Amino acid sequence: TAVRSTVLAEAEQREIRPRELASTALLAVVGPNGAAFAQLGDGAIVFGEGTSYKTAFWPEPTEYANTTNFLTDERFVDAVLFTTIDTPVIELAVLSDGLQRLALDFTARKPHAPFFRPLFRDLRATSNLETLSGPFRAFLDSPNVNAKTDDDKTLVLAVQRP
Repeated sequence: TAVRSTVLAEAEQREIRPRELASTALLAVVGPNGAAFAQLGDGAIVFGEGTSYKTAFWPEPTEYANTTNFLTDERFVDAVLFTTIDTPVIELAVLSDGLQRLALDFTARKPHAPFFRPLFRDLRATSNLETLSGPFRAFLDSPNVNAKTDDDKTLVLAVQRP
């Protein structure tokens, strides 16, 4: 509700319709023995528990491309998904809908491990995160990735280190 209020205030300040700032929201709160996840709209929250990857919520199919629930919708609160897990999260990825077709196996209804493994491996192997910014940005803007999506490509990664 607070984030929605901020978005609506920004639309008012810019003198535009709130729909022009339509936003989805993905949230992960991770502790040492579990996590809580919330999601409004498309995108995905993927987590690894050590040996495999899971999604907090499987993306809902929509009748039309680029349609989903947004913070700017009047009844947004009714569309928020929420779940908790009681196992440690070792790896976490939060991604926008532009990466869903690359990062998720829609036939098997699970995360596509070959997409995530090298990203998490590289993140875990470095002590200087700035060195990954360029290569990760180049990957997301590569011809192979761009050939598979023309939508936004936001990716947030986190790993638990010993």
